[in-house]
Amino acid sequence: MIASSLCFNSFHANNLCCPTQIYTCNQPLDIGQTNKKNAGIRFHFDLLSGSCQSFVYQGSGGNSNQFRTKLACQKYCSSKDASRRKEFICQGDDSRPGLPLSHKVESIRWYWNVKANLCLPFTYYGQAGSIKSFISSDKCNEYCSSLLCPIGKPFKIDGVGNLKCRRDDNCPDTHFCRNQNCCPLAVNICSQKLLYGSKCLSEPIKRFYWNHEQKKALPFYFNGCHGNENNFESFDLAIKSCSNVQAIKRCRHGKALEFKLGITMQCKKEMSVKKYLNQQLTPNSKKTFKDILAEMARKDMVLENASNLCPNDYYCYFEKSQQIGFCCENKAYTCSLKFDEGKYCLPEPIIQYYYSYGNCLVGYYNGCGGNSNRFSVS
Repeated sequence: MIASSLCFNSFHANNLCCPTQIYTCNQPLDIGQTNKKNAGIRFHFDLLSGSCQSFVYQGSGGNSNQFRTKLACQKYCSSKDASRRKEFICQGDDSRPGLPLSHKVESIRWYWNVKANLCLPFTYYGQAGSIKSFISSDKCNEYCSSLLCPIGKPFKIDGVGNLKCRRDDNCPDTHFCRNQNCCPLAVNICSQKLLYGSKCLSEPIKRFYWNHEQKKALPFYFNGCHGNENNFESFDLAIKSCSNVQAIKRCRHGKALEFKLGITMQCKKEMSVKKYLNQQLTPNSKKTFKDILAEMARKDMVLENASNLCPNDYYCYFEKSQQIGFCCENKAYTCSLKFDEGKYCLPEPIIQYYYSYGNCLVGYYNGCGGNSNRFSVS
């Protein structure tokens, strides 16, 4: 009997040094070398999608992440608690190079560095070694970077990496600052349209998205690539992430006033005391004048002009026939603001209004922060 201590850390002893479950299921797809006699359809566990996918096995070699049937793959690798698996793989640095293989050359692998909160490279010798590694920086970041945010992934600039911040106004309007990363607001994820994505898996996988109009989580089949973040692994996760999120309130221009991140300040339509009393004091009503006043006090009813409920320079804006509105900047205030180019994150050309000139001119907005005196060039 071989002692476990004699096997490499990613293996256990059973007369032979065999790969452990976590090591097997985290191995990247390897189609092997050509041997037509043993070639055929196999299944491997795809870590990013959390599903078993088919591939054409060339006949020899490869790695232990291959199964003859989909059911065998699912029984061995699939886990209902995907979040726990992600935490294990992405927490605790593991850059062990492993052992050399005679027919394989050294390669670069990537692991998630907890202290740096990013993926770092290391040299991999070909077998055993790190059980928490990825074959590319993109796959490593795609899998682990979501741990940095309560929901979704940090805002990333191509060729630069995650946008760093100290305050919310260092981030785009759709994000907020958390632990020096710009994380997406839940309302922006939960209001994204359903995207089936493009095909990059052998078969689509079942996911759930939040339908903000119906206010419910619905199933769909995702093709594997180029989707959006309104894409949850389970019904429960979609409900937990989106069910209590307030829908986006859109002003004619600019953002609705918020008293708390993601929560807009509400206002009500005008209703005079006289009008309300006339509605309640009908010939068939048993309510007295005092009863109605007491009811108004209990309901904390606002019976004055709605514009007075919003701060100066704001007005109460209503969507369609809604009785409850939200506070938006008025035109005079927006156009009196001095142009603020903001902080660099996602630059774009815009038009700003110059109050002193009484004219609109083309400018350049850096993408984060700034104010509402900016308009799309188009």
